[in-house]
Amino acid sequence: MAIETRVEAHTIHITGYFNADAFEPLKAALSQISGQIVLSFDEKCFINSTGLAVLMDLPIKDRSITLVHPKAHFRRVFEITGMARDFEVVGTV
Repeated sequence: MAIETRVEAHTIHITGYFNADAFEPLKAALSQISGQIVLSFDEKCFINSTGLAVLMDLPIKDRSITLVHPKAHFRRVFEITGMARDFEVVGTV
């Protein structure tokens, strides 16, 4: 996981397999930043149900979190689960 800071938002780049093991590193990364946050998933990133649970358990109060993933089926999962109400979900930044 890498954090990139821009004036308008902090971007966390996520690659590889995103599952329950990602919770603590992501929580630690989020504790360092506030305001608008972009979680940018690599095109080859795989997310399973525990990865979705990680996102649902994130401390998001007082933050705006945008999820970026180039694949439409990823975005559709967030619509179906209702998680799109909690996060803005887009294909590109």
